[in-house]
Amino acid sequence: MVIALALGAMVLWAVTMVLAKPGLARMDAIAYGFIRPIFASLLILPYALMTSSLVFPSVGTVAIAVLGGFIDMFVGVALFMYGIKRVSAHEVGTLSNTAPLWGVLGAVIWLREKPEPMTFAAAALVVAGAYFLASHRKSQHEHSSLLGALAALGAGISWGVADTVMAKYCLTHGMPRPTLHLIYMLSAGTCWGILATLKGRFSRKYYPWNGVKIALLTALTGMFAGMLLWFIALERAPASVLSPTRGALTLFVFILSVLVLREKPSRRSGLGVALVAAGVAIVSFLA
Repeated sequence: MVIALALGAMVLWAVTMVLAKPGLARMDAIAYGFIRPIFASLLILPYALMTSSLVFPSVGTVAIAVLGGFIDMFVGVALFMYGIKRVSAHEVGTLSNTAPLWGVLGAVIWLREKPEPMTFAAAALVVAGAYFLASHRKSQHEHSSLLGALAALGAGISWGVADTVMAKYCLTHGMPRPTLHLIYMLSAGTCWGILATLKGRFSRKYYPWNGVKIALLTALTGMFAGMLLWFIALERAPASVLSPTRGALTLFVFILSVLVLREKPSRRSGLGVALVAAGVAIVSFLA
């Protein structure tokens, strides 16, 4: 059941990643970044109130949640958007999905979890698979960017630490899941709002409806539904065990980028798919 929840989150996040490419082509990146967590917050707040789970524990735990939202939904998303404007969707998706490795390492170092040795093997397989999946044949219109690739890798580090390790810390220190979810979104929305104010991004011209539609849809799939499923799974399983399941995100991004965006991956991608699938299978057995 826990693995099914995590895989459901991966499907929704894959849809979010792939749709980000056309979304960012239709509207300003800062405006896109601002509108999504605000919309997600409006969806989460009624749920938190109806379930009477809007509870704030210690100041320290709230501070960790605020910092987690900043790293996850502001820094990580900003790096992802920078990368996806410069490299293919399946490349930025796979490089950012080195998150399983950072999630496992963070769980061991910070949360003091003692994972099975095979958990490290699963994380290694996922990262290796991401490397092969990221190898693709460039068209004459699309050239790989070192900065774009590094930004995608930075997004993976941010997400591995924030939405797995920091979130698990908050959940195990008395913070209800809906409260954690809401704080993450409000923290990100505040940061994007400050940036939008400084850059003058509140003019209507920055919010064309054809871009806003995609922004709202990806907020629903990724920031609301995807995060909801992930936090439920994270509440029920150790972070070190759950983190490698993020490798499935690579598979779903790969499939959708080929089917929807018509990207052309290389033959090495088959090996990458097999490695990621093996990593997910291992962690599924451990869970």
